[in-house]
Amino acid sequence: CDEYSINGQLKPEFEERASYGYAQKMRAAATYLYARLLQLGSVPWHKSELTGKMVGNPSISEVVSTYMLSLRRRKKIMGALYDHNHKPENWDIKPYKGTQSRAQQQEDREKDIWTSAYGRHELQLAYTIAFSCLLRIDELMKIQSHDFRLLDDKTLELTLPFRKTDQCGEIKPFVLPRLPEEMAHLCPVRAYADWISVSEINEGYVFRKLGAGGRPVQNKGTPMVRIHS
Repeated sequence: CDEYSINGQLKPEFEERASYGYAQKMRAAATYLYARLLQLGSVPWHKSELTGKMVGNPSISEVVSTYMLSLRRRKKIMGALYDHNHKPENWDIKPYKGTQSRAQQQEDREKDIWTSAYGRHELQLAYTIAFSCLLRIDELMKIQSHDFRLLDDKTLELTLPFRKTDQCGEIKPFVLPRLPEEMAHLCPVRAYADWISVSEINEGYVFRKLGAGGRPVQNKGTPMVRIHS
């Protein structure tokens, strides 16, 4: 379904899939299924005052409508945030210019410069790993370099040292494939390569506290934050 445009033509390879438009098509198909094939009509899904049972078309319920609105908003925000963080002035690593004064820090905040380029690289990896593996913050912060293993140039393996839901020590590794270009903002393989490249971290905690100049501290035993579980 998502390989074709609304006019029926095959989409180019570079065109984004799984877009909001695709979600709209899925909902339209479900609406048609309930309305025509199952003959539930086009009345919104609701509880009948006469029978107390749910009647109508589930695809055009208030819950689904609210979800579609929030989905559109989230996709727009996530795309804008990813694009903003990856602008050269925000993403590229700059030479260290010394510790900033409070006035300079305030000026940066007013310009929406809320962290250094290092911080953006680090958080991009943290977000994508947490999202892909459904990790809690304490599980994420305890990840160290040796927990990652490159299976090939497009596949990353992560074996957690700790999992709250599996405390018997038999934690199965996560195998994370490189996602297509249109899903780069969710790709942990790209994020891992970027962070390791700029931070040069090859042992100890992967997620480090940022020190002077917004750079990761060199002490391999200093995590971004300490979580006591």
